[in-house]
Amino acid sequence: MISPPLRSFLIRIADESRTEDILAFHNQHLTEHLWPRTFAEFKNLAEQGCLYEALETSGGEEKIISLCYIVHDNEPASPNTERAEFGGVYVTDDCRGCGIATALGIVAISNHFVWDPPKGRMIAHVHEHNPLPRGLLEKQLGFIRNGEEIPPAEAVPASMKRNAKGQVVGHLFEFQKTTLLKLADWIEKFSGTLESKTGKSKFRIALPSIAHYKADTISALRDLGTKK
Repeated sequence: MISPPLRSFLIRIADESRTEDILAFHNQHLTEHLWPRTFAEFKNLAEQGCLYEALETSGGEEKIISLCYIVHDNEPASPNTERAEFGGVYVTDDCRGCGIATALGIVAISNHFVWDPPKGRMIAHVHEHNPLPRGLLEKQLGFIRNGEEIPPAEAVPASMKRNAKGQVVGHLFEFQKTTLLKLADWIEKFSGTLESKTGKSKFRIALPSIAHYKADTISALRDLGTKK
């Protein structure tokens, strides 16, 4: 019996020309648990090199199947203290279980720490009623639960689910910098294919930090991961 061809995926930084396609994907898969983003916000993220996408390239065509971004923000209780937020993670149903979200998250976080290290902590928000990203954040990407944040009611988009008090509660997760050591190990072992519960897939990571400067990236991550 002839085995079916391996599925092929590409991970890259989305540049400004990809903004319309990214927005269309975002709007198509927007749920009541996700904070909606605008064209201007995605364009700004792309210009900053903070917007990442995964595409399926099987059959010679490119189709967006996942995205994430890193937003520069300030601590609500200390407006002069910067932080970075890892967010927007979504994977299409037909690609879940292929390791896409893990690979995309590792690439995005590693690239960000190497080329634009956060001045403060890196955090992630998860809607209190959203179970999906928690395993990814805690088991794969090195975040731990660390409280919650409730944005002002007037700032919350109408599309988001509110609780009985009319609030949108975001559970707060904080990235542990020692996890950079594990991310370095993942990048070092990466050879162009990934095994997952759905089988083996081909992956191409089109980022200079991994495609051309892999050894330097690994060394930098290990150095950052050992600093207090």
